[in-house]
Amino acid sequence: MSLRIKEGNNDIEIMFNYTCDPELGKLTTSIIKLNNKHIGMGQAICSIKDNFCKATGRKISLTRAIEVAKENKKIDKNISKKIWETYRASCK
Repeated sequence: MSLRIKEGNNDIEIMFNYTCDPELGKLTTSIIKLNNKHIGMGQAICSIKDNFCKATGRKISLTRAIEVAKENKKIDKNISKKIWETYRASCK
């Protein structure tokens, strides 16, 4: 799954990737790109003892990716809000 957002002069792309590690469990990775530059990445690990849910993994990993991008001052709260609005709309 991937999302694209146009916000002013900014092109934002959010990509989700799912992998499985036999020892750790299933891993969901979110990557945020701003104008084709990597600005944030977050990961969520689902224990092999738990039931895997893509939606839960996306929310956790996207939250972490946004936190990284905000800490590095690559996005502000308005862009963060737009990312969440677009993500929620894509889940309907």
